[in-house]
Amino acid sequence: MKKGKEIQLDLDPNYAIYSGAIDNKNAKTIYLNISSWGNPLIDSELNYEKVIRNIRRNVIIHLHQILGESNFKKENTIVDLDMRSSGVNYNKKSFMSCEMTFFQKKLHPINSEFNISSMKNISKSIIDNIFENNQYFKFSKKK
Repeated sequence: MKKGKEIQLDLDPNYAIYSGAIDNKNAKTIYLNISSWGNPLIDSELNYEKVIRNIRRNVIIHLHQILGESNFKKENTIVDLDMRSSGVNYNKKSFMSCEMTFFQKKLHPINSEFNISSMKNISKSIIDNIFENNQYFKFSKKK
């Protein structure tokens, strides 16, 4: 029996954003997924593996800053940034998916106003400060 729940958050026209939990009744962990298509902005030979690794590192650093005194355990946060560096070419979009997993200190259902508001704030902050300020990629929702 499926007990999980997923909620779509329409915050930005360039990103697909979903939040969810595996078990809605006992939501110890909550995930947030931000996906988009990245179009390289620089027409030169770059080590995109290093660029993508730096984006992931910046997401982690930013999450630790914004989670501070929140309901989530910042030391247990998991960030999985999936973007294949081998297929990145100028004028060719590459799919990017960033999934973050948060462990709650005090349990709230995924569809509670508290969690929806928290996920919206985290999403907006990650998009505005990390993805939109990226000098190597311009992100859009469609290929």
